[in-house]
Amino acid sequence: MKYLCTPYSPPSSILFAGEQDVWRSHAYELALRLNLWLNHDLGRLAISPIVHWHYSALTFGLGKDAKTFVGWNKECLRKCDEVVFPAIPCLLDSVGVRQEMIWAKEMEKAVIWMDYIPESIVAPWTRFLQSHQINTSVPSSKDFVRFRTDPESWSIPDPKMFPA
Repeated sequence: MKYLCTPYSPPSSILFAGEQDVWRSHAYELALRLNLWLNHDLGRLAISPIVHWHYSALTFGLGKDAKTFVGWNKECLRKCDEVVFPAIPCLLDSVGVRQEMIWAKEMEKAVIWMDYIPESIVAPWTRFLQSHQINTSVPSSKDFVRFRTDPESWSIPDPKMFPA
């Protein structure tokens, strides 16, 4: 099984007052589209923590920060064979995705960098980002490798957010 990493919470550098839930709804839609593409179109068994938790958080008033779901996410990633990182805008700006990269490395998981995502899947996310003047550049495999090999060159998430 594959663990699909996508951003959920807005990066602190681009927080916009009162619109965090709008961001998360668009992030959920992106994760849902990617998860459906992997499972249905490509026939790969994949799980997305965002697809799993988003509506539960909304319906039952659960926290929407990474700290709320850290235990489940980490254990789910541990049980998966591979960790998938799609080349999408804002991927490497996500504190949660960065933590998932660290876990994947610590757990010595096979990592898949997906540099091809159909335009129909990523276009709504890109349009949303553009409508808020957010950078829509896509991280390269070099960016990803740099993080994997030299995590100190990036801002590492606050360890208090992700207890062991």
